[in-house]
Amino acid sequence: MSRQRPFAIEILTAIGLIAAPFILPHLGFAPTTMSRIVVWGLFGIGFDILFGFTGLLSFGQSAFFGTGGMVAAYLLTVTGFPDVVLSLFIGMAAAAVVGYLVGLIALRRTGIYFAMITVAIAEVFYFVEFNPLSDYTGGENGLPACRRRCLRSASPPSASTPT
Repeated sequence: MSRQRPFAIEILTAIGLIAAPFILPHLGFAPTTMSRIVVWGLFGIGFDILFGFTGLLSFGQSAFFGTGGMVAAYLLTVTGFPDVVLSLFIGMAAAAVVGYLVGLIALRRTGIYFAMITVAIAEVFYFVEFNPLSDYTGGENGLPACRRRCLRSASPPSASTPT
């Protein structure tokens, strides 16, 4: 890539991810496929920014990704927050705050020590989600309100089952 356009690939990828939900339905893709493409694309861009530009290999970026997603999903499903876009921004802000606090600890080291600290922090987030906060996060089952709504909308009662 030339020095005149150092972010051309990243900008084109971001434009493609933003345009995907509008273009892919016309090509026959299901909404879940589009969601997965966008989520994994964003996750990949985050890894590229962290490792590609800074050279820091982080095994804990999923903790921040999950924190933002969990906060946004909790707001939308459990609390009944009415605005999707605002809940996404609140989730991003929560992930940024958590990332800043973790960065205060992790960025004091480099190399393998940085990678080991990020692994440990990711495991702490995993433990907290599945044990002390499982009443709020749903643990391995996910958010309880989201599961009930998804099951209700995905499987309508059939004529052969008694109601």
